[in-house]
Amino acid sequence: MYIGFVGSSESHWTKPQKLMALQKISELLTQCIIQYGKENITFVSGGCKKGGIDLWSEIIADSLGIPTKIFPAEIEQWNDYNQEMDGGEGWSRLEIHRRGYMSRNMDVARTSDILFCIDPKGRDGGGGQWTANFARKINKEVHNVVI
Repeated sequence: MYIGFVGSSESHWTKPQKLMALQKISELLTQCIIQYGKENITFVSGGCKKGGIDLWSEIIADSLGIPTKIFPAEIEQWNDYNQEMDGGEGWSRLEIHRRGYMSRNMDVARTSDILFCIDPKGRDGGGGQWTANFARKINKEVHNVVI
């Protein structure tokens, strides 16, 4: 069972909200362990470098001994980056491909059997919500948690 976590980056959280989010992440992961067994779950997230839910939930999953599968973006932009280059010296054209946030989020949604999207109250939109909406479209179980 793949359990995904997405949500807002650290800059969107107040200190009290962050503490509540950490507690909620711990509760949700503990419930998953009880329901499915630690040996039957894998934590999934996008490894956002901006902190927040991705990082906090990964740290908690690690502390609970849950295996992780992280899909980091290769570049810090929404769309992928593609560039063709002349290979030179008789080589054919080379293509450079770097995956952005959208592809990363799609991987998280596709891999997760259950997806938790955790956002602070009043936050509308963002990559976490986009990922939750995409997961719903592909018939994944999604839970929005507002703190």
